[in-house]
Amino acid sequence: MTGTGGVDYWKDGREMPDNVQVVFRYPGGRTFFFSSITTNRFEEEQIRVYGTGGTIVLTQAGGTAYYEPATNNSAVPQELFVEHGITIGASFRAEVPYSGPGDPLPLPEGIEGSADYLAVRSFIECLRKNQRPSADDRAGWASGVTIALGNQAITTGERVKFADHIKQSFA
Repeated sequence: MTGTGGVDYWKDGREMPDNVQVVFRYPGGRTFFFSSITTNRFEEEQIRVYGTGGTIVLTQAGGTAYYEPATNNSAVPQELFVEHGITIGASFRAEVPYSGPGDPLPLPEGIEGSADYLAVRSFIECLRKNQRPSADDRAGWASGVTIALGNQAITTGERVKFADHIKQSFA
């Protein structure tokens, strides 16, 4: 993973960056890009998940799904191929951003729509049924290590390999 960020706006003695960007590359070619900025409220707080099938935008109030048109290979649409397997780059034709309506993701009303309520209810159910929660200590550990390594990549300005730290943790 690689990362960058800094205290570029809030020059008041703080050490936590007011903006961060980290690229996580996973085996098999999957990529996760994280970006956070605290100096602009244009899009407020939201999470966007981009995939070859579409995009999901999540906010505190709900979510919306935007679907990509189906192609044989959504990552490289067929119309971009030319002879001899060479693809035409972005300079050939600019993509037009999706501007159609999204499909709102249903969110239950009242307490049933509260993430805190759902987490506590799931925890209590797991205790009653003697089951491991799906977001257990291992998921928490993996999340914490990923965040710490992202912060290390930002701080050092160097590429950090997750696998190297896993080996050290269990050595």
